[in-house]
Amino acid sequence: MASKKISQITLFTMGKINLEKRISQAYAESSDADAVIQYIVAVLIRQSLCISDFSDFCRELIREIFLYAEPTDVLRKLCPLFRDSFKGGKEWEEVTRRLYKNKNEYHRFNNRLSECKKYLFVPTTPVEE
Repeated sequence: MASKKISQITLFTMGKINLEKRISQAYAESSDADAVIQYIVAVLIRQSLCISDFSDFCRELIREIFLYAEPTDVLRKLCPLFRDSFKGGKEWEEVTRRLYKNKNEYHRFNNRLSECKKYLFVPTTPVEE
């Protein structure tokens, strides 16, 4: 049975706790790592646009996907956005070894995302208390 996709309205309006549950459930049902990582990128965009705090959003799920899911082009392209989700350098080294042929390939993807990172991770609005 195919799982139902998470809508844009859900991604941009649902609260943090329920959205984490919904995304985790979608991954458990479908094992579609590409879709789940794209959902989480949408949440990063949401965080950069509003005052809600989505820090550490789905951290364990992100780690599980990048450490154990089958490497794909989507995971390679978006992986540099999630470096802060990993504990220490050893886990991150393992992720980069799994996904990329060499360090130059990783740096190429990282450089492509560097312009986006400054908008996604530099706070532009105060966090809601």
